[in-house]
Amino acid sequence: MNDTPLHYAALNGRLAATRLLIAKGADVQAKNALGLAPWDDAVRADKGRCACQDPTAREWTMVAAFLAHVSLLAPEVREAFAQRACERPAAAVLHDAAELGNTLDLARVLESGACDLNAKDYDGSTAVHAAVEGGHVGAVSLLLDWRADVSATNNYQDTALHLAARDGHLSITRLLVAKGASVHAQNRFQMTPLELAMRHKRAGWEAVTAFLREEALDIHELPPAARAMRKIRKAFHSQPPPNGLRKLEPCLAPPQPPPPALRDVAAEPVIPSSGADFNKGRRAPLRYRPAAASAEAEAEPQQYT
Repeated sequence: MNDTPLHYAALNGRLAATRLLIAKGADVQAKNALGLAPWDDAVRADKGRCACQDPTAREWTMVAAFLAHVSLLAPEVREAFAQRACERPAAAVLHDAAELGNTLDLARVLESGACDLNAKDYDGSTAVHAAVEGGHVGAVSLLLDWRADVSATNNYQDTALHLAARDGHLSITRLLVAKGASVHAQNRFQMTPLELAMRHKRAGWEAVTAFLREEALDIHELPPAARAMRKIRKAFHSQPPPNGLRKLEPCLAPPQPPPPALRDVAAEPVIPSSGADFNKGRRAPLRYRPAAASAEAEAEPQQYT
């Protein structure tokens, strides 16, 4: 088949291997016996894969995009570009975790402080852009809690709200607006998020357009109920940022027993055989003890189980 190592890397969606081979001088235009270049193999392998069902499907997309970009560069520039990509700084890890919605890895990178939270990739996108394009509201929320720039723009002057509205992500759109994203921002083509949503009509675009139309109104033009809800929403999302994994603790920590003050003061419980025997052989809990027994209860030391 006359396949080069770069063909195999592209066909199997190996982005790191693709970068390394190009950095070492691999020919991106090499053709095999079928007349296919490595880029063709990556595109063919990516067809029929859905990123929403197979998280690894994005690897072929990234390989194809990388090959398409470097194929336009001069050989010496191409190798230097691929070498820098091989180094994979912490910002790249941050972007990858945001794009895949991996909040655990994302939190670790954020906690380490190893990179600029608003670092941009080759097309000017930040980690917030990557998380929005992946449709991961948890990753977007975590980044914004760490004070990522909600108004950052890419090379097309698109904010994260432009991308959320374009793709019809209602929950992300609401979150970004509550965090201060401008519904009036225009990209390089003088289009607002509302206009992008109406143009592309993806997923839940009807709900997104209705929400953005309401948010575009001045708060004094809203009915009293809508005015109050907007204030409550903005106040709710304006909390201080978490320390480390504080926001993830409810999901990760094992359930804790209730505090001793809320537990019964008593002997061993008796398993009833019927409803009539439920309290048989068991002392009444302290907080429900009849008034007649209060003096006796005060005299006895409280023992908690």
